Amino acid sequence: MRANDLNKCPRTKETQCQCESLHTINEAEETVKALVQFEHTEGDVQGIIKMKQDPGKPTIIRGLIKGLEPGEHGLHIHEFGDLSDGCASAGGHYNPDGVDHGPLEGGMKDAHVGDLGNIVANEKGEARFKIVARRVDLSGDRSVVGRAVVVHADRDDLGKGGDEESLKTGNAGERLGCGVIRLRQGIEENYQRHVSDKHFNRNQLPQIRKRDIKDSPFSFKQGTITLDKIKPVQSQRVDGLSKRAENMFFDGDYRPFIIDKKGYLVNGHHRFDAANILGIDRVKAIIVDADIEELMKHFSHKVSDQAVMDSLQNKLTTMLTSEDASNCKHGKYFCSTDKVWKCRKKPKKTRMSEALAEAEVINFPGTYVKRDYVNINGVKMLKDVWEYMSQEREEEHSIDSKGNKFKKGISNFTGDEHPVILKRAYQMELRNFIDEFENQDMDPQPFIDELEQIDENFADGKKKGKSRPGRVKKAGASCKGSVSSLRAKAKKYSGEKGKMYHWCANMKAGRKKG
Repeated sequence: MRANDLNKCPRTKETQCQCESLHTINEAEETVKALVQFEHTEGDVQGIIKMKQDPGKPTIIRGLIKGLEPGEHGLHIHEFGDLSDGCASAGGHYNPDGVDHGPLEGGMKDAHVGDLGNIVANEKGEARFKIVARRVDLSGDRSVVGRAVVVHADRDDLGKGGDEESLKTGNAGERLGCGVIRLRQGIEENYQRHVSDKHFNRNQLPQIRKRDIKDSPFSFKQGTITLDKIKPVQSQRVDGLSKRAENMFFDGDYRPFIIDKKGYLVNGHHRFDAANILGIDRVKAIIVDADIEELMKHFSHKVSDQAVMDSLQNKLTTMLTSEDASNCKHGKYFCSTDKVWKCRKKPKKTRMSEALAEAEVINFPGTYVKRDYVNINGVKMLKDVWEYMSQEREEEHSIDSKGNKFKKGISNFTGDEHPVILKRAYQMELRNFIDEFENQDMDPQPFIDELEQIDENFADGKKKGKSRPGRVKKAGASCKGSVSSLRAKAKKYSGEKGKMYHWCANMKAGRKKG
């Protein structure tokens, strides 16, 4: 026995044992979140993976792996978190039931717990994926925390290769990259955003983007930079923004960091936190040929007047008493922050207005209350949505079934467009917000309400003489999910249920009922 074996977790052979933390989580029966940062890789492979499991629900796995050959690659959870000999010491697939290798779908006896199927890399070698892993647990005796995730060089044949190796590994080939599954709580607790020799409050720093710098007297250059070259100057945080930034990294659609000529970070502190927690070491950046003080002075009109307000959180927490909580049915809520929980059933308007009477800002995302509107060329829009529409951001893409990106044709708006074009774009962005809020387990109802007002044909809209949402529910259908998933369900089911899924898909896609 080697000396360092004495310090390893007996269950997973990981050097940083998390058994005690898992025991605490098991007793609390709370949502468990874990993170995988690839520590050993071949070639240019890089990977980050997030895992989340709510009590009694399957584990949701979301990841981004780069540097792969285009095509399918097997992805598995291996038995050990021992990476002392790279990915080779991670052992075989995690298989507590002693069954043959198989596909992701199916029950406990149909495949290894660690069998996650294949991910698909596009022509750039990037694989972005979301997996619903029903056999995988993040807590309990069968927890995968402390074990390792491995991506392989070849396609997993899912146990159908007709040979002995197929029933063990799926003939997925060499191990290209691996990382230990670690509790996210521990990673976040160990991370402390350091502040450099300069320090400013959040509401002192200008909220500037590339378009602002283009119109300024300052020259700049754009590229990538390693995190260790960036000097943060702000210690304050806003709940929810780092999590939102993480999703942008996974989607590959995050705004560049704005940095002064000496490396001081002007804009992007929550993205800085997210990159550190996810283990990303190089990020997109715009380096401006000016000192941070010069930028603060020149862009003083761009500072945020929405300072972090703990008092608002306290007001909302006080408002939501245990009596309110008793009105929650089936555990439904629409706030994803740790401090404020709120039932779908709306409280009386008087109570809401009293609680928010002195509030100037509600952190976004999180509990969203419609508050600020802007009128752009005759079109009334939510301020938050308009600001997102008018961002100068890289052209957005969708991902097809093979993992390749294709252009969606969404770009920034100036406000000079024809009102019809602005209205259509506003509707499109509202649907994007609805999808994003649903993906983040937040209630999209405020945006659904807004969409109903400008598009009576939306999925939850009402028409005289008929209640389409009532027909959807009565048919056993649901308008939740992406347009593609709803269309798939429309093909799967016949009769009224199929019609309602088809109707929901059309309404989410922005089509009028024909």
